[in-house]
Formats: sequence, C-alpha cells, structure tokens
Amino acid sequence: MKLSLLCAMAGLLAACTGPARTPAPDAAPHTASEARPARPQNRPAEKPEAAQPAETPRAAQPDDKPADVKRGKLEDADEPEQKRALEIIERVTGLKFKKAISVYVYTPEDLAAEMKEWGGDFVPENILGFYKPSTKAFYLVPKAAGNKRSFGLRVHEATHALQDQHFDLTLLHQSVKTTDQDHALTAVIEGHAVQVMIDGLSDLSPHVARIADVTVPTDKHNPAAWHTVFYYAMGAKFVQALKARGGYADVHKAFGTLPASSEQILHPEKYTTEPDLPDRIELDIEAVKAAAPKGFELKGQDTLGEWTTRMLFTAEPATFDAAEALARGWGGDAEVTLATAGRDGKVIKLWVTTWDSEEEAAEFHAALAKLPDVRASARDKRVVTLVRSSETLDASIGEALMQAGGKARITLDPPK
Repeated sequence: MKLSLLCAMAGLLAACTGPARTPAPDAAPHTASEARPARPQNRPAEKPEAAQPAETPRAAQPDDKPADVKRGKLEDADEPEQKRALEIIERVTGLKFKKAISVYVYTPEDLAAEMKEWGGDFVPENILGFYKPSTKAFYLVPKAAGNKRSFGLRVHEATHALQDQHFDLTLLHQSVKTTDQDHALTAVIEGHAVQVMIDGLSDLSPHVARIADVTVPTDKHNPAAWHTVFYYAMGAKFVQALKARGGYADVHKAFGTLPASSEQILHPEKYTTEPDLPDRIELDIEAVKAAAPKGFELKGQDTLGEWTTRMLFTAEPATFDAAEALARGWGGDAEVTLATAGRDGKVIKLWVTTWDSEEEAAEFHAALAKLPDVRASARDKRVVTLVRSSETLDASIGEALMQAGGKARITLDPPK
C-alpha cells in the first residue's frame, strides 16, 4: 500500500506525499503481499491529454465504497470545493482527470485508528489527509487542516490523483531501486503538486507562492524537516526549471524519464541543459563477503546520493555549516551493509564514493574525520572509500573492507 500523506512545511505548505517518516511520510511502506516488479526507470512518458471543457466527473456514491475503506464518511459527489479544485488542476496542468475521485472525510480519531494499522513512526498531528492509490480515493481530515487550508489540501492531493491516473504512482514507486532514486522520484511527485498549488492558488493565497523559496526548515536539526524541504520546496524548484523550458508538457515528461539522482533535483541544469548521470560503481560483492568479520552477513546494497550525503554532514554540528558545499561535488556512490543477526545486531557499512574533481574528493575526505562513525577512509584521486560503524572496529577489519572496496569497478563520467 502506498499512501500520499499531508503535512505542514515551514508553516507554508499544507500537503505532503512520499517516503519520508516523522513528521509525516510521503508514502507508507509496502505491505508484505505487494510485489515490486522490475520496471525500467526511464519509461516513455504518457502523451498528455489536453484539457477540454467537460463536466467534472462525479465521485463515487456510498454503495461504491471500496472494501478496504473501513472508516470515514463519503463526501457528497457534488461538493463545490472539490469540483472547483479539479477545475483548477485541469486548467493549470492541461491534463484531464480520467476518473472520478472519491473523497472520504475522516475525524482525527478515524486517522489515529488507521495509523495504528500502518505501523511506523507517523505523527498524527502532522497528517492532514492522504491519497491512497490502491483505492484511488482521497481522505481529508478537515478538523485538523482548518477551513482555510482544506482547499489547498484538496488541490495538492487531487493533483496526486491526477498523477496516478496518467503516470501510475504505484509503478513509479516500484521502479526505483535505491535511496537516491527514491528521493528524486518523491521530489518530482511533490514538486509537481506544489507547483500546481502555486500556479492555481497564489492569487487566492499569496503565501503559497513562497513555498518553493524555502531552503532551510524551522527546525534545522530535524532530519525529517530537511527531507520535507527537499521534497516540496526543492522539488518545486526543479519543476519550475522544467516548466520554464517547455511548460507543463516538459514537467509531465519527467514522470516518464525520471531524474537519475537527487543531484539532478538539487541542480536542475544537470537534468535539462547539461545532463550529468551518476558515475557507475559496481562493488565486488564476493570480495566484500570474504572481508566481512565473522558473524556478519550481507544485508543490502544502495546508492545514497548527493542529498543523503549532505544530510550526513548536516546531522553533525562540526560539519553542519559546510554540509551543502561538502556534498555538492558528488559524482556517484555505492554502499553495502553488513550486519549480524537479530534486531539489535551490529552494522558495518562499506561506502565507495566518486567526485566531480580531485579537489572536491579531497574536501570530502578531510571532512570525514569529523564524522564519529567513520572507522577507516582513503582517497585515490576522485574516489573516496570509507567504512562506517557505530561500533569500534579492529583495524584489521577496516583494512580488509577497504581493500574489498578498492576492487570496485568504476566508470567515471559515463556517456549521457
């Protein structure tokens, strides 16, 4: 199950969807029964369907209530605010809704009860509503949102419904394989919905226009707050760059050819005018397994990306002010996680990173000394390899893993 959840961002944004957690996630975790079929990241974009004058689709009636909708009151199909929201979205985007959207009104108590079923660390006070692709329905908590913000929530979440109808949000989420790709996808989804709010509501609510200008959260030391800024504000800036080049037609193409990394969200020109793909790094997994300490097993591989790299430095007071600059030269990375059995098992991470220049690699390498969990590191021109662990490691373990990391096959500056 994927949910699109609403939250407040820097006192300006009244909606949210994606994979972040506290204060509010952009998407709930997959259930065990949901398969994640392989799907190419760059699939052809659907041809945008031009908006045409037509009657707004009627929402489902009470007897159409999906089986997995356990609570909430179905809103009247002719609710004027909902019809107005859909009209604004179609006018702004040039796309037309293919199907009706059912709206269920939750009380805060309804939301709290449902969140118990989700699990995780969601904070109900920050969730104002959500769009659920599995039911194609929008769930609104107007008491939590307040009357003035409810309309903005409708526009934002109904935009997610439009995205789902034209680009299939479930398949898009299933197509991404790394943390970095997931951040980039979420920024496209959220940035698009925010920009629709900006273009459709700024005349009514001038503060909406300022959402994309937020660069720092109010709580500078809350990682979740930083992720919210990235998804919504920086995502909107990325969408604005596409819109400036070719209008919403270019924006919608990004759902077919997704940004390859969070780097392209942070630096839109690396997606638009000066394409810059991540360096290719293929770890020698057999060498890593052989170097792993006794009792440690391979638990997963990942690519963290520029945004997560920046957040690692943001989390430490000693590197907080320089975090953005230290991550800016990111070229690519590959991380492998080793862990012992059990919920409280020990974890070791081997991380191979590449940088756009030797100078940027040297700056990153020097800053690693200020991160408390870095146990070993080395630089070879534009490549920096390191071992991270919350546990103190024997020097021989760090050395063995570093040698395994040195066997990675790396392609710098791959063809565009």
